Amino acid sequence: MRCNYTPTKEQEKAINKILAKEQKRMADDLTAQYRKLLSDDIKEQRMKIAQNAVTITLWTMYSCFGFGKKRLERLKAAFTEECKRMLEYYEMDEQDYVKLCAYKLKDKTGVEVDIEW
Repeated sequence: MRCNYTPTKEQEKAINKILAKEQKRMADDLTAQYRKLLSDDIKEQRMKIAQNAVTITLWTMYSCFGFGKKRLERLKAAFTEECKRMLEYYEMDEQDYVKLCAYKLKDKTGVEVDIEW
């Protein structure tokens, strides 16, 4: 059995207002969820890049300069602590941290970090 009820103009306006609010809330929820997923994905990619950089650095120190297990573990621990310290001290994100490290290396040692492929 079908109902033949039709809302008045005022009721329609109220219903549309409620629906618009609900649609906005749902859109905001989806946007927040998307932002979180995107943020998590970016964080995961940054972690992979950092892991690759550390791996290549440790391998280079082992294969080219003869670092053993103890020295590699000390280097890795010092590297991690230095990253944490500088990120906290300068209150910056990872990209700015890398730029700062490159600047400091060039300023203190004259070494530029440009990889020639």
